[in-house]
Amino acid sequence: NRVRKPPHAHLMEFRMSQTFNVSNRYTLVDAKHGIGLGREEVVRLTPLASTLAFAFLAAGLAGLGAIPWNEALWSTTSVALIFISTGLWGGSGVRRRYAEASLVPAAFALTMVADPTMRWMLVPPLLVLAAWTAASTAWVRVQDHRRPLMAAVLGLSARSAVGIGLSGFSLLSVALACSVAAVGPWAMARRHGQRAAELSAVVCGVFPWQRWPLASAVVVALFLVWGVYGRLRSRDELLVRWLPGVGAVALLAASCASWAGAAPGLLFPAGNWFLWAAVALALVATPFLRPGLAGAIWFLTVLAIGPAQPPSPEHRAFFLSGEQRRVTLPESTGGLYVIDIDLQDQGTLAAETPVALFRFGGEKHVVRADRESGSLVWRPRGFGAGGGWRSAVRSSFQVPRGERPVLVRHPGVPGDIAIRIETVGPVRPTPPRDWALPNWLIGAAIAVMCIQIFSGIWKSAPAVIPWFLLVLGGLVARVQVEPLRLLGERLAVDLALAALVAAWLPAARVWLGRKQVFATVAALLVPLALATPHLTPPMYGDEPFHLTVMESLVSDHDFDISDNLDLEDHPQNALYAPGYPFFQSPVLGLILSPGYLVGGRAGALVILALIGAALASLIARRARELGVGRPQVALLVLVVASTYPLATFATQIWPELAGALAVAALLVLAGRPDGGRLTALVVAVAAAAVRTRLALLAFPVAAVVWLRRGWLRGLVVLGTAAG
Repeated sequence: NRVRKPPHAHLMEFRMSQTFNVSNRYTLVDAKHGIGLGREEVVRLTPLASTLAFAFLAAGLAGLGAIPWNEALWSTTSVALIFISTGLWGGSGVRRRYAEASLVPAAFALTMVADPTMRWMLVPPLLVLAAWTAASTAWVRVQDHRRPLMAAVLGLSARSAVGIGLSGFSLLSVALACSVAAVGPWAMARRHGQRAAELSAVVCGVFPWQRWPLASAVVVALFLVWGVYGRLRSRDELLVRWLPGVGAVALLAASCASWAGAAPGLLFPAGNWFLWAAVALALVATPFLRPGLAGAIWFLTVLAIGPAQPPSPEHRAFFLSGEQRRVTLPESTGGLYVIDIDLQDQGTLAAETPVALFRFGGEKHVVRADRESGSLVWRPRGFGAGGGWRSAVRSSFQVPRGERPVLVRHPGVPGDIAIRIETVGPVRPTPPRDWALPNWLIGAAIAVMCIQIFSGIWKSAPAVIPWFLLVLGGLVARVQVEPLRLLGERLAVDLALAALVAAWLPAARVWLGRKQVFATVAALLVPLALATPHLTPPMYGDEPFHLTVMESLVSDHDFDISDNLDLEDHPQNALYAPGYPFFQSPVLGLILSPGYLVGGRAGALVILALIGAALASLIARRARELGVGRPQVALLVLVVASTYPLATFATQIWPELAGALAVAALLVLAGRPDGGRLTALVVAVAAAAVRTRLALLAFPVAAVVWLRRGWLRGLVVLGTAAG
């Protein structure tokens, strides 16, 4: 201030605008007169990196012939439209990294799913979800006047994600479909806010408007008028509660969009007036409910569609012809056995004509290919304008376990008729699981409900996200479209896990704010522990031994495991014979036996999960004692809970978690100024009893607690205990 300023020195004074987004743009402004001197967009490589990576992946796959070039171009266009625009306008920080991470599932599916039909049913909705995530995270950072434009870009990104469905249509039809995808969300963003823009972008972007050019033109005109002259009113509260139902239907439509859509009657032929009444009631009632409760209502509404459909057996199609009249089928698992028949020349046969004989248990069952004798299962053919749906008649039988049925071409079928067996075999979950998709959805719904109720997040808007995923899974479980139903069966665990994590993350934020670390970690690990027995049989090595020890304690009340080995069904257990001396220490089995008594293997794993939660709680406590700040402790807990070793050893019966808990407890005791010697001694001895080598970790820390108050007595006590 003491220096004399030259004339017009104020032109050298600048101020930054939008400091929260200064890394992306800055404005030079005349500080005195407010005259803008210019604007420079700081274009960095970071907003382009995810798009370039996805483009390289798609181009590489197309160059190798793994996917068609048009699929690679449409997918890359979808990613580029939304990720480049949001990156330049408002993409920075951790939220942006989350949005970019949402591309990983789509990239993984594009790479790993070889069947084009399955890939076209899976990749488009994943791309739509990624685009939706990018727009949602960038919304608050984007300037107000650019938000309608970003909504339009989101709609075009969704349209590009299902761009294969535009193939073969006229240029006018494609242009009108793209116009609906852009103008609809633009108008909603101008008049009704963020949620209306996002939901309309997904709906307008995936529905097959290219089939109805005239209707598309009318819709575009209506949206234009509404966007310019419509009434301003925020609809966020309403649409957040509609999200689980409307959003799930939109993603289901994205799965069928490569074939220019599918009629609701084709997807859900069992739907009746009760279904439509339930949907109407949900639309009316959910706006008055809290978001979590509204999501649960939408999940219950899906049940009105009817029972879940069995997935198709993973068996290739074959023909029953004059040369191949008899086929021995796979062994039954004791449940439902289905046969899907597609007649190549069905028009020459009467509807009641028998086409095959299904033999099992010494009996013959006549198989017909008409709607009255079975249900219809739809499969896509072609794509775009040339795409459509063909039906197969599904016949179901109850075949005893272990039986191998025989399918024989009926002698009354003319020789020129080709009988195509789409698939045949027992209906079962994807091995080695013993739960099917509906069971995983119900289990995840119970876990989500408990997490939301005990944390209180059912009252907030993020509570609808896990229900959105569960409603989508419920729709897939009931569609009579293959291989979409089979795809849902394969991804059942992934969908349930995604819903669990979507409920757990906001709950963890609440619990960690209250310093409730144990509840935070237990809410994640306990559902994983309960799910593990339905995912895989016991692991090799120590786990079967500990289970045998627990079985002996619960059933025989002793440690003699020789009569519990069951060597006939499990010959690998001969490793533990004759039972004494023990293969390992039986102390871990003794600790877990109360859980095993209540819930078997799942109950034992729940105790391990609670041990893991206690371990994370002690780690967080010690971190706070060392002066670590609350945000860093919260991040530490999230990392520890969701990665190795907790997320691994909470689902496997091994001694590592018990040893880690002992060491963490000893470290907390060592951090106290005095006392805790007896407790430290007991903990160290218990750790060594669980696994001898854990003494190498436990006793040195216990020595710190003892030797600081007198080294001679400490050495004597520790030496005796170690002996």
